[in-house]
Amino acid sequence: MKKEKTRIFGWLSGMKLKQKMRYFFLLITLSYLVLFILLYVFYLRGNMTEYMKKSNKDTLVSTSNSFIHELDRVSTLSHLIIKNNFVRNYLKADQGDLQLARDAMSVLYDFNSTINNISSIYVIRLDGEFFNVSNSITNFNQEYIKEEAWISKIADRSGGCLISINGDGVFHHRSNKPLISMLRMIYDVDSQQPIGYLAINFFNDMLYSVLSGVEGEDKLLSFYTADGTVICDDILGEKYPDINIGAGEIGQYEMNKNGRQEIVSYYQIPDTPLILVSIEKTSIFKYVSWNIILIFIAVLLVFGAGMTGIGIFVSKTITTPIERLSQSMSNVKTGWLHRVSIDLPNDEIGHLKVSYNNMLVEINRLIEQLVEKETQAQRAELEILQEQIKPHFLYNTLDTIGYLALEKPRDEVYDAIETLGNFYRKFLSKGSNEIELREEVAIIRDYLTLQKLRYDNIIKDIYEIDEALMEYGIPKLILQPLVENSIYHGIRLKGECGIIKISAYEKEEILFIHVYDNGIGMSQDQMKNLLMKNNSRSFGFKGTIERIQYFYDRKDVYEIRSEEGEYCEVILKLPARRKKYV
Repeated sequence: MKKEKTRIFGWLSGMKLKQKMRYFFLLITLSYLVLFILLYVFYLRGNMTEYMKKSNKDTLVSTSNSFIHELDRVSTLSHLIIKNNFVRNYLKADQGDLQLARDAMSVLYDFNSTINNISSIYVIRLDGEFFNVSNSITNFNQEYIKEEAWISKIADRSGGCLISINGDGVFHHRSNKPLISMLRMIYDVDSQQPIGYLAINFFNDMLYSVLSGVEGEDKLLSFYTADGTVICDDILGEKYPDINIGAGEIGQYEMNKNGRQEIVSYYQIPDTPLILVSIEKTSIFKYVSWNIILIFIAVLLVFGAGMTGIGIFVSKTITTPIERLSQSMSNVKTGWLHRVSIDLPNDEIGHLKVSYNNMLVEINRLIEQLVEKETQAQRAELEILQEQIKPHFLYNTLDTIGYLALEKPRDEVYDAIETLGNFYRKFLSKGSNEIELREEVAIIRDYLTLQKLRYDNIIKDIYEIDEALMEYGIPKLILQPLVENSIYHGIRLKGECGIIKISAYEKEEILFIHVYDNGIGMSQDQMKNLLMKNNSRSFGFKGTIERIQYFYDRKDVYEIRSEEGEYCEVILKLPARRKKYV
């Protein structure tokens, strides 16, 4: 038995990985499919209630908006009645005039024919006299309109509409069906004093039209009042007489009805006494059919029987060898390219180990060649860059002196030539690549002296450097290209007097040197492209940064801050150390 097991695992060990995966691909796919579907079903069961609550809430708000839209449409048209001269003349007359009432009624008839579901329209004077048009028999209780509470409710709307049921007791339909009343006070245009009331009563058919298309087999909607009275759906009221409507604007809760869970949602329609109520039955079968459930059960049985065997197979033939190989290969992260020496099956994983070891041998050989070539190339490139910088500055300086010779007295020309000589004596620095910060600052002072002569003192230089830092060593000629860029690409283009400020300080053994100018600055794109080879303004800057990086063998040696049109500031971050004297 033991030998037979050894033979089987040996056969699997020699099999290609692709063949192994092909034999079990279908089974693994079905397993993950079942797992996904089961997770989906459980997730749906756990979140179906929340989903239905959100859906019902959205339905209530949408239906409420439809109802409010209908009210707004009627409110807009009701302005035609309020603004009509016949109506206003009738309300402003000392006594109710029959002829004025007839003229005004024609307006109401036109309005009545425009809007559906209107039961009656009343125009009421302050003394209680009125005229109306009706599509059905509506009783009008004149005593209510004399009550202060009824009047104040309408007056508080400041000309806006007050929505109420049966006009808060003023109106009553013969069939005892509730009426939705839109009440508003009419004001005199000149005195802005109240002269009467307008009442528009609707059948509750208006609410049925709003609910049309929203209800379904498992969802019922209806309009209620705050005291629990059903306005437009007696069936819902009969089936659910114990609905609990809270005091909040919107609310939802679950209840059990005949062993089934149902979601009750209610929404207080703004600026109305109506509450929209929705009741929906929950059912998982709304989302998953019986056929799919039966298939799920069948596949689940197969999955349960085969998953254990698949897990062992995948672990022994794929997961474990790959894991061991991965652990051995992870030593590369430390920087050492060690070859893998673990025993692996003679399949694609074993071949991967052999190929990996061969690759490491070749990489080590190429790295050695590349490092040597890169060192030589970088050294040659930096030497060329340094030689380019020298004549670049010299040409600019001689151009300045030539300008002085034509425009200025001889004494100033002499001073300029003497300053240039001092500059190059300091620049040469006995051939050393490292000079003190004091010497570098002296070079900048001489350079700016020459530039001030050329540009008529439009440059003001400021130095904020502690004397203790002056003895620190830095690479030679790293500030002059930055200052030159500040002049030619910053201050000179701005066309006004500018400031160049050089400051330095030490923090955590790092020497920070700031070169600041208040020239035209740079945009974000310009800063990103500053080190591009084809960038005209980056010649001196690019060479300087590369020299510093090579000198200290580190990349993080600078930072740029700039705001277009305002300033530009280059910050050098150099190791803080005193100059080495040989």
